[in-house]
Amino acid sequence: MLLGHGPIFRDLNFAKDEVAARSVLRMRLPVTLVSYDAARQVRITADDLDRLTRLGPAFAWVASRARGWLDYWHVDIGQPGFSPFDWVAAAYVVEPDLFGCAVTNAWIADEWAFWLYPRPSLLVGPATPVNVTVKAEVIYCPQANPSLHGYLLTGETPFVPGFWDRRGWGFGLSIITRHDDVAAVPGWFGWDGGLGTSG
Repeated sequence: MLLGHGPIFRDLNFAKDEVAARSVLRMRLPVTLVSYDAARQVRITADDLDRLTRLGPAFAWVASRARGWLDYWHVDIGQPGFSPFDWVAAAYVVEPDLFGCAVTNAWIADEWAFWLYPRPSLLVGPATPVNVTVKAEVIYCPQANPSLHGYLLTGETPFVPGFWDRRGWGFGLSIITRHDDVAAVPGWFGWDGGLGTSG
């Protein structure tokens, strides 16, 4: 905790591959950033994971794997629940109306912030500093609707019934979670594809 703020995390997606982040901004592709601030507005507790478990096999699989993350937040950070960063970002794809967003600028620059020395950081704001070489216009979403927490726990999904009964999703890949035919081996992962893109 820092001045009552809660845990301070660097954006690991940025920190683990700054080169890729710079490349994406340089390409001027449409980019939406669902921020740490939005994720902090949602807290997933042990009761929430119990509720997910009752929604079916796929949800139970996710909940079981989230218990370690919940323990980390409880023991090491001192919080009763965790902020589901990627889950909140994924919800934007399905229900963007649950977020408060605005068009603004993003850039990469050395930032002191909470560090002991300047570190490359992904920053956003209406005015881009003059000396920045990597910048782009983005949609930035710092706010989540209070109903987002409940939405995440409903089990509502745009997928056909039964889609998640034997599979999960993570790191951009489909993951088989339950055996139900010859080809579907638990632990197998890959791109399930769609519209002829299966690989």
